[in-house]
Amino acid sequence: MAVYSGNPLYKKLGIKQNQEICVINQPADYIEWLQEVPKGVVFRKLEEVIQVPFIHLFCENESELHNLLPIIKPKMEIHGAIWVSWIKKASKNYAWTITDLDVRNLGLHLGLVDVKVCAVSEDWSGLKFMYRLEDRKKMKANQM
Repeated sequence: MAVYSGNPLYKKLGIKQNQEICVINQPADYIEWLQEVPKGVVFRKLEEVIQVPFIHLFCENESELHNLLPIIKPKMEIHGAIWVSWIKKASKNYAWTITDLDVRNLGLHLGLVDVKVCAVSEDWSGLKFMYRLEDRKKMKANQM
């Protein structure tokens, strides 16, 4: 796996020590792409998750994107992040069917905001979503 920035993928994605994470539809070599996994990271299946700080969703088509992102959003912690990855137009190994605009538009429609983009691999890009700051403040106030 080529390192595109100088940082390993787990750092670009923001995976931290002792974090519970949920990765959905990941390609078989996902763990290799990370280069290493910080100590104490626990991988959870979607059906095991109530709320986690880190979710990474891989979508090969618009149907997966539209079916899964609305289900996953409530499983993200208030200050957490959802990374959505799609196949790049330039991929030589896959046929692309969705674009960054498709991903961004659905995230925005669901009330999220995109805050970062990165190359996940030669074939996959990723867009990081979070709750809007004002929504995080409201959600936190409602918990008190």
